[in-house]
Amino acid sequence: MTRPSVKKRPPAHTSHSANATTTPDSAVLQPSSTNLTNAQKNAVRTAQSYLESSGFSRKGLIEQLDYDGYTIGDATTAIDSLDMNWLKQAKKTAKSYLQDSGFSRKGLIEQLDYDGYTISDATTAVDSLDMNWIKQAKKTAKSYLRDSGFSRDGLIEQLEYDGYSVNDATAAVDSLNLGQAKSDKPKQSHTERAEVICKNPGDLTGPQKNAARSAKEWLDCSPYSRKGLIETLSESDGYGVSDATFAVDSLDMNWTKQAKKAAKEWLDCAPYSRKGLIETLTESDGYAVDDSTVAVDGLNIDWNEQALMSAKEWLEYSGYSRKSLIETLSESDGYSQSQASYAAEKAGA
Repeated sequence: MTRPSVKKRPPAHTSHSANATTTPDSAVLQPSSTNLTNAQKNAVRTAQSYLESSGFSRKGLIEQLDYDGYTIGDATTAIDSLDMNWLKQAKKTAKSYLQDSGFSRKGLIEQLDYDGYTISDATTAVDSLDMNWIKQAKKTAKSYLRDSGFSRDGLIEQLEYDGYSVNDATAAVDSLNLGQAKSDKPKQSHTERAEVICKNPGDLTGPQKNAARSAKEWLDCSPYSRKGLIETLSESDGYGVSDATFAVDSLDMNWTKQAKKAAKEWLDCAPYSRKGLIETLTESDGYAVDDSTVAVDGLNIDWNEQALMSAKEWLEYSGYSRKSLIETLSESDGYSQSQASYAAEKAGA
């Protein structure tokens, strides 16, 4: 069994805007020493620009500055001149990973350790997130199923290998309805059946009919975008891309409805802004922007309350001024200014 390698953060961009927006951490990112050389002052400015967009460990930020051409000595002096809260950075980094992938508690701590955070900071940051690890295990399981075929026991074993508890792994896999006979699967409504019937089954070749049947089985387990379903059929099930595409396009699908289901699953895992949820559906799941937008707007979500939940998550771990919390919610999480202001006021910042 092969475990996916721990992700290494790619080098950050080396160009920085002179008009970069002030960040929530700006109040604590001023150098504590005025005895810096010009090179060290430049390194401070570069570090500040990186911290505007991403979470970094002390080690990771020094390595990034080294990558940019600063000496290790100047990079270290520059970073240590900043009054940084590395625990807060670890939480910021953890949240960014969780937006893209499923992680177990153990796996996320290992990822942060790989990024250069101390084990103590990584552990405290992860434990402060109050995560539902079963939902994370389900997200991880779904990502595996898009790439490979698994038996129920094999998928549970893989999740255990990734650091999930056997109970969390089992609950996650069983929620996907894998390994059931068709007669044992939950019955679908007429509406759901109608969206996965073949429009012109007589026009399909044998392989395309098989691909269409496989597609329906995947749709029994989870919502898919057109792009995601074609990729699953070709990369996981081994159908040719043309057969997979023809099979998927033969289904009478409502991709907006699929996007809506996927959006609900994401909202079960974490609070999202409208902008953030649309971006997740398009960039992570492969839905068209129009389908994602219509789906999200059809959910009747109280974005003020989503912003408030996000604000509480940020405040659980670190102190924020009202201004800095509003900036974090709007610039990092994608909430509107009014939603962020509402959340900051209700959260007591």
